[in-house]
Amino acid sequence: MTLWGVSLTAMQGLEVNEVVDWGPAIRPTRANIDLQAVVANSRRLSELAHSPVLAVVKADAYGHGAVSVARALEAARSVAGFAVSLVEEGIELRAAGITSSILVMGPSLMDSHDLMVEHELMPMISDERHLAPLARAAGKRTRVLDLHLKIDTGMGRLGLHEGSLGDVLSQIESAKNLRLVGVASHLACADEDEASDAQCMTHEQLRRFAGIVATCRKRVAPEVRYHVANSAGILRFEAARYDLARPGLALYGNGAGPGVGLRQAISLRSQVTQLRHVTTGARVSYGATWTAKRDSVLAIVPIGYADGLPRNISGKGHALIGGARMAIVGTVSMDMIVVDVTDLPAAAIGDEVVLLGSQGAESISVAQLAKQAGVSEYELTCGISKRVPRTYDERLH
Repeated sequence: MTLWGVSLTAMQGLEVNEVVDWGPAIRPTRANIDLQAVVANSRRLSELAHSPVLAVVKADAYGHGAVSVARALEAARSVAGFAVSLVEEGIELRAAGITSSILVMGPSLMDSHDLMVEHELMPMISDERHLAPLARAAGKRTRVLDLHLKIDTGMGRLGLHEGSLGDVLSQIESAKNLRLVGVASHLACADEDEASDAQCMTHEQLRRFAGIVATCRKRVAPEVRYHVANSAGILRFEAARYDLARPGLALYGNGAGPGVGLRQAISLRSQVTQLRHVTTGARVSYGATWTAKRDSVLAIVPIGYADGLPRNISGKGHALIGGARMAIVGTVSMDMIVVDVTDLPAAAIGDEVVLLGSQGAESISVAQLAKQAGVSEYELTCGISKRVPRTYDERLH
């Protein structure tokens, strides 16, 4: 196990350096990623979507480690390719040896076209002004660049206007170095409550996308693939099923209720590094927000908000120690928390502490911790910082 490193992309020289190795990890705090859970989830989501999936590994695979996750999925041949947000993220995967197709979903910048072509990345076109420079960049290397179109059906963020679709298709048809391989849109409210007006918006988006698909099928090659389903779309809307699906959160076992057959892939663990005995009336941590109501035993655990443990759980969060749920007391600090283990007489220095995951019969899910902290599940896993080493479990279950 090695301590966190920094992957540096030198865009000027087009060089991608190796991760810096800072030596053995001393602090016991770490995030463990069950790669077999990710692989199993990808297969289950493909079953639910009735289509192959593009595994969304943007934002370092939602905090799980994009390179390791992509390598495991590619080796298992369980996905059709990968989707990222940034050109830099795509280059990182290529530098790590990923050969599958990589779709760059974020907005392209005018100086990124040569990099797209050089590293064989597929742009998601949401602005037709990028077509001509992409064609020129592909022409300079005598390559044909595969691309997807993104149509705005109501998200209001990125995407071509439906009215411009015909002109955009004509531009692609006339470009020798561009090839359309996908048409997509993005659902804004697929994970909202079924009784809300937002659900009506989802149905309207799907109706509009169906019309776009019908229009495109009259003009483009039959092998062009259509996709609109994100994680919530896969799980909740049969009408979102097309030729591909793009699971993100669900790929890592989050954002889905029980009975779906997905497994949480991440756990967050540390150890008790000190035990402190305090008397009745003693105050603890910043702001003196907790006062001992009895003589107490407190465990000091080296994990805090700088590691991604939300400060909002101060005074209401829990940790698992010795197979039991113990209260986090006082304010979550940058580097540590305090856990009341008075009712756990066997507590000892070196005991494992679980903040996410299972210990014995107890467990803390991403959904539970996120709700308690008042953040989304996306924010929680993406917020686990780079100073927390990731370890990977590849064993079959």
